[in-house]
Amino acid sequence: MGWERITARTIWTGVITFDIVSVPIGLFTATEDHTVHFHQLQRGTADRIRNRRVNERSGGKSRARKSSRPTRPPTAST
Repeated sequence: MGWERITARTIWTGVITFDIVSVPIGLFTATEDHTVHFHQLQRGTADRIRNRRVNERSGGKSRARKSSRPTRPPTAST
């Protein structure tokens, strides 16, 4: 009831051969996004370490927004 089985389609197929043994391989597209998150921990205390965004000039907290254009490093004039 409400559950439909959708057959996954391979986007690439191939075979890996080890001496006399052949193993068929199929590559499928992902059906769900599985994002892995890692936390940095302080050695010895296991306290979580957080990264904060700080305004370089004023030293205050910053809610940065994504730039619409890339920033370029200053060039040395000779």
